[in-house]
Amino acid sequence: MKVYTYYEEVGFPDQKIILDIWRKNWANKGFQPIVLKRRHAESHFLFNKYANTLNKRHKLFLKRNINEYGLSCYFRWLAYANLNTKETFLVSDYDVINVSLKESNIVGFNFMCNLCPCLISGNSKDFLALSKFFIEYSHKIKKISNFHDQDILAHAGREYLLNYFKNLKISHTVGVPSRIEPFYSYPPNSSYHVSHRSANDSMTKSDIKNFLFGSLDGKNKRKNNTKTRIRIMEELSNIQI
Repeated sequence: MKVYTYYEEVGFPDQKIILDIWRKNWANKGFQPIVLKRRHAESHFLFNKYANTLNKRHKLFLKRNINEYGLSCYFRWLAYANLNTKETFLVSDYDVINVSLKESNIVGFNFMCNLCPCLISGNSKDFLALSKFFIEYSHKIKKISNFHDQDILAHAGREYLLNYFKNLKISHTVGVPSRIEPFYSYPPNSSYHVSHRSANDSMTKSDIKNFLFGSLDGKNKRKNNTKTRIRIMEELSNIQI
């Protein structure tokens, strides 16, 4: 089965290292990992309306244009929709590590990490419907403190989404690293989302010391966080089930 991720250079440190870990991990688990970029979204007929609408709504709520990271979170869904395939495939953030997830576990349109869109199965029609949902639902919002795709999903809520998408399932098969090494319980989850936040939560005493007593420069703190994420991703990739 094909598993896709979406990649743009948005200023985070060592993105390409993390992307490479993701690609090798999923390939070792029997999937075909494929990386899409902005050009795959830009060629979609809905792209200009999509980008303009979401930026206007963001500016209305937060009084500023949406940043490149926020845009990339939205553009990925158009890139997946633009694949134009009826076959079910998997879409993954490139910080999601597969421990034991198999093709046989993947069926239909499924949010696999509750309302966090880090791992979802579906086909191109499903992801086009999701893209259109973001445009439509953004006009229902009166007030919101953050305006990324995950924030809109959380604002809508589980019940609304299940009613809106008649074929949607929402499950919770993706874990997050624990606060102590070895970062997972036994038996481990079938996959893990090693986000910036979960890496902070999973820091060892050494990590925390470097984080707190190192340079106060935000860039260096992001580098420390990224080093922790890389280490956790590599360790999770080495789990043998």
